[in-house]
Amino acid sequence: MQRGDNILPYTEMEELMRCDLCQEDAAALFAWSYEAGLVDNGTESTFEDNLCVVPFITCVRLREALADGGPQDGYIINLTGRPEDMDVSDVPQILQQRGAPLVFSEVFYRLRHVVCFWAAMLAMQGSLGDDIAKVTSLRAFYLFEVDGFEGPLPSTIGELPYLKGLYIMNMASISRPIPPSLTSLPIELGGWKSMEVLDLYNNNFSGPIPAELGQLSKLRRLSLGSNRLSGLIPAELEQLSKLRQLYLARNRLSGPIPTELGQLSKLRQLSLRNNSLSGPIPAELGQLSKLRQLSLENNSVDIDICSYRHTDINN
Repeated sequence: MQRGDNILPYTEMEELMRCDLCQEDAAALFAWSYEAGLVDNGTESTFEDNLCVVPFITCVRLREALADGGPQDGYIINLTGRPEDMDVSDVPQILQQRGAPLVFSEVFYRLRHVVCFWAAMLAMQGSLGDDIAKVTSLRAFYLFEVDGFEGPLPSTIGELPYLKGLYIMNMASISRPIPPSLTSLPIELGGWKSMEVLDLYNNNFSGPIPAELGQLSKLRRLSLGSNRLSGLIPAELEQLSKLRQLYLARNRLSGPIPTELGQLSKLRQLSLRNNSLSGPIPAELGQLSKLRQLSLENNSVDIDICSYRHTDINN
């Protein structure tokens, strides 16, 4: 999704000209697209014949490893309103011409073969409902600068068994705490066992960082920067043994930097700037041999520069 994430790498997918499994969603997908003003009534036969030719749909086959035990065939919904994409896609023009905002209505939750939903820089109405848990095929979900979306984020999104990446960014309308139930489900019931990237950058989340995030054993990137999160950095994050990037900058976090972060042996980037952290920098961070970027400016922390030979330090 984001550059370098490799959540759904093109090298691990084959684009399909036709997808029989995807066709099972034809009626529901047309109904939702028509409701959202993306298509007119005359295009229903196109969905019935082959939904893979719809401009904002890409049908794909995931390689077995990427499928992670789930169905390999599915489709991507790509809705981007960026004007710069007009040269390569009809979608921005379609989005500009429609008269209604997008809505996550009941019919959307009947989709069973969408592997990725991508929406950026467009108008939307209402919120994401608890029934998102029914769209079990999702591997990645991306919302960026979607105007009019109402929070909070439903905790049931944590029930999606194959979700690898959740991106909710630049959405000031989303507020309230990050629901701990997003990550506290028993692993045998799903509980984001596949989650590799959680990016909730630049929203309006408040409250503490849930300690339950430490249960996401496959997480490679955790980005919670530019919110209103407060309290301590949970020591439970030490359990994220695969974590490479940790962004907690521009929040209201306080207290010391946990010594437990020194256990994140694969960490390459750590950004804690613009918080209210205090006290000494844990000597354990000096053991992070792969760390290349450590940002601590605009805190009240003490640095022993000699302990960080591997790191470019900003304070």
